[in-house]
Amino acid sequence: RKMKVIARVNDINIVSKFEYAGADHLLMPNQVVNTMISTAITQPTMYKAIHAILTGKSVARIDEIHVHEEHSMVGKSVKELDFKKNKLLFIGLQRKGEFLFNPPTTEIIQSYDVLLLMGRKISLEYFRNRHEGVN
Repeated sequence: RKMKVIARVNDINIVSKFEYAGADHLLMPNQVVNTMISTAITQPTMYKAIHAILTGKSVARIDEIHVHEEHSMVGKSVKELDFKKNKLLFIGLQRKGEFLFNPPTTEIIQSYDVLLLMGRKISLEYFRNRHEGVN
C-alpha cells in the first residue's frame, strides 16, 4: 500500500522543496483564502452559491462517484447516462489523474473514473444505487 503525503504550505516560495521531498498533495490555505476573498468581492453571487454548497447550507450537493468494474455505467456514454433526466449536473470526470471538465456526450465511462456530480442528496443517492449493479 502506498502512503499519501499531504503537506500544508504557508509560503509559496518553498513549494518546490515539498515537491522535492515527495509530497503528493500540497495544501496552500493562504492562497485559497486569497482566492475566496477575491471571488467574494468580484463575484458575490457565485461566492455565496459555492459557499452554501460546500458548507452544506444548500439543497444542492457536489459528490464524487468512484466507478468500479461492476458498475452498470461502465462502457456507457455520458449521453446514455442522461444526467439531466436524473436531475443531476455532470461537472466532469477524473481519469488517470487528469480532470476532464464538461466532457463531450460521446465520452465513454471507464472503470476507475471518478465522476463529479451536483444535485440534491436524494438524486445523487438514487443515481449511485441504480448504477452500482452489475454491468
